[in-house]
Amino acid sequence: MKNGVTDQLTTFNATNNFLYCIEVNAEDVGYATENWTFANGNIDEGVGFSVVCAPEGYTYLPDDNFEQALIDLGYDDTLDDFVLTENISGVTELNVDSKEISDLTGIEDFTALTILNCHTNQFTSLDVSSNTALSALYCNYNQFTSLDLSYNTALTYLLCNHNQLTSLDVSNNTSLTQLRCNHNQLTMLDVSNNTALTYLWINYNQFTYLNMKNGVTDALTTFYVTNNSLTCIEVNAEDIDYATENWTYENGNIDEGVTFQEIGCQTINIPADYSTIQAGIDAAYEGATVLVAAGTYVENIVWPGNTNGIKLIGEDRETTIIDGGAQGKVIAINSSAIDTSTLISGFTITNGVAPGSGNGGGIFCTY
Repeated sequence: MKNGVTDQLTTFNATNNFLYCIEVNAEDVGYATENWTFANGNIDEGVGFSVVCAPEGYTYLPDDNFEQALIDLGYDDTLDDFVLTENISGVTELNVDSKEISDLTGIEDFTALTILNCHTNQFTSLDVSSNTALSALYCNYNQFTSLDLSYNTALTYLLCNHNQLTSLDVSNNTSLTQLRCNHNQLTMLDVSNNTALTYLWINYNQFTYLNMKNGVTDALTTFYVTNNSLTCIEVNAEDIDYATENWTYENGNIDEGVTFQEIGCQTINIPADYSTIQAGIDAAYEGATVLVAAGTYVENIVWPGNTNGIKLIGEDRETTIIDGGAQGKVIAINSSAIDTSTLISGFTITNGVAPGSGNGGGIFCTY
């Protein structure tokens, strides 16, 4: 079914057959999986969609260099784009570094994998969501821009340096002890959940925000965050003195002039960082400053319910306009979400309505 037809296929019934997989274009796998289902009467139970339907019991390997590496390791014997799944499903350690591999499709069937070394290849993407037993991932010196580690909760070692990462979320990786992601394009990083960290090497990025409120002090034996754009780093209040004394410019830990404080290190620019004000304040941490450039923003903003002290500042109240589009309140705030340091300033707020109550079409604050 690699015909590019998706929503215009109004009638589709492939039930009562012997299919286990249907081939569709890569860009259509998501649509097909979501819409053509057993529950909707389109397919038999258990049928999936894929770019290539491998013969039953085999795993598809589109990259010849990856398959050759598996042949060299004794897991395969013929360069034919397939490997017996039973030959790889029990593998716990895999080393395929420096093999000029550009596509690691097939790694999902290495379900027992605990150590993956795939550094110095040519990946532009890497999907390890099925490798939930991974404890060590060495994927440095590749070319990918994102890396989803939300399913890899057993991860303790992560080396993803020298890629093109623009974001990295390690909040689910609470067992992480070593993190090296230097020489990427990261602008922010939150390691507040990573209480086991002993090694953090993150220099040569584009950081403007770093949250290190994890309580780790002397246990962090390696820490480099130089050559970034930080002015301050957030740590717990009780750790400010330790950080100031031990993580210094002289020791090579931080850039000159960087300080440590509890809150207020994050600055978000709209629309440079986020296209909408709502997205910007949703991404804000406690005490963050959200700067909004001149322009008209047609939005109905709901203030975040769990973040105090956000400062939302427009470039100029005459030219920075939040327009409710006559669709509801322009800004809706629950009073539990603000404190005395919360600030909204520098805007013209217009075209809001307050259905029902008739109050607070501009800014409506509930108590």
